[in-house]
Amino acid sequence: STNISDCALPYLHPAALSSFQHYSTCTPKMSSTSNSSNIEDAAAHDNSSGNNVVAQKTSTTTVEGSSGDDGTKTPHYLYFDRMKAFKKEHNLTGQMLVRGIARSEEDNEDYDEDEEEDTEEEGDNSKYTMEQMESLRFILLTDNRRNLLEEYHHIILGDQADGGIMMFNTSFSYEIMDSWAACKQRLTRKSPSQKLDILIAYTHTIMEWDVWMHDNEGDMDVVVKGLATSWRNLIKKNDDAALGWDQEYTKPGVMEMLSQFKKKVESMGEDYGYDLGKFKYM
Repeated sequence: STNISDCALPYLHPAALSSFQHYSTCTPKMSSTSNSSNIEDAAAHDNSSGNNVVAQKTSTTTVEGSSGDDGTKTPHYLYFDRMKAFKKEHNLTGQMLVRGIARSEEDNEDYDEDEEEDTEEEGDNSKYTMEQMESLRFILLTDNRRNLLEEYHHIILGDQADGGIMMFNTSFSYEIMDSWAACKQRLTRKSPSQKLDILIAYTHTIMEWDVWMHDNEGDMDVVVKGLATSWRNLIKKNDDAALGWDQEYTKPGVMEMLSQFKKKVESMGEDYGYDLGKFKYM
């Protein structure tokens, strides 16, 4: 690996994990892609191998649903009002965004960053249709899921977990391999719902901090195939009640996360020549 003093590459990472703000309600900012795991996705990936990478945390916006200028309830308001009531009814403590709202080609042509920032500050969410709001995907959080997300954030990132700027090199892939071995062992003798929470936290974390996908020395297919097998066995052998996930938000949110993970790892081989194996979770 190249020494950081010789080659430091700036890398704005899509993970917005500072203070875990994105586990609470998020304003659906327009995203450049439909499968973005973070609404404020504006990161470019470095695909070079063997170089140290600098990752910088970003921040998120946490805003509840709002009404229109004339006092009418907008689709944005109705969507989050319904989610708020659902969380209260089922004793859920927050939500994690999996898929934001896609920006159309027309939006891209008319996009003005300064104007959008002004709009966000004013809290104008009236432009979103119900169809757009229903396209959002969230994983709703219990206290256990929230704690596991924080735990795996620290397990995967180690001493860098609380840092503002992070630096990665090829050795990070070894941390991923070791963490998967420990995670697989942890899954033994757990109930289906406990396994689900562990796998959600682990999968989300290694997908957000994805440097290992394009900077490794091989054998990462062990992680990808092993993780896929664990998910496949869990989903096929248990019904919704045993898994303990709600069908309105969390189930579609988890399935969207797995679809994104599959696309991400398999595209590394197709587009960049980093063969990570197939993620056959179904």
